[in-house]
Amino acid sequence: PSPGLSLCLSAESTTGVVYTVECNLDTKHKRGAELPEDLGIKGAAMLLHEIQLGGCIDSSAQSLALLLMCLGPEDVSRIRVGTLS
Repeated sequence: PSPGLSLCLSAESTTGVVYTVECNLDTKHKRGAELPEDLGIKGAAMLLHEIQLGGCIDSSAQSLALLLMCLGPEDVSRIRVGTLS
């Protein structure tokens, strides 16, 4: 079932790196138990955490980026990741 609310936050650094996070209301809670304001706080905390990690690839996309790099020719691709997830 759809939780009804989701959020996508983006921030751009001064060097042009775009950080993005997505989150939605927890479906385990009873409907109305979690407020939209809680979703905003959760999303902002997730965005700040991604910025703190210091990479240019967010935690949820690291595996896909590394897989695509493996499929390409050697010594062509490089990325900057924070802590591996």
